[in-house]
Amino acid sequence: MRVTLVSHFEQLSKSSRLALAVSAGLGLGTVLASPAIAATPTPYLQDSTIVGSGGTLTASNVPVQTSTGSIVYKDVTIQLNAATNGNLTIAPG
Repeated sequence: MRVTLVSHFEQLSKSSRLALAVSAGLGLGTVLASPAIAATPTPYLQDSTIVGSGGTLTASNVPVQTSTGSIVYKDVTIQLNAATNGNLTIAPG
């Protein structure tokens, strides 16, 4: 099947081959560039700067993918409390 398609492609005029190649490229570009219909909102902590001091964790410039596929950047601060048995909980607020 591939040999038949290639031989037919080679029989086309130069302008027809160019038009076909451009059309195929545009179609592929549309598929590759289309954002996800319903992206799962996801934080990417591995791409942020994380600093801990005392009972506070601060993550700066956390990239977050929204449901539309765009990326926004957020700063996050989490205060931790320690129970007497050593368990950690996130402080309210």
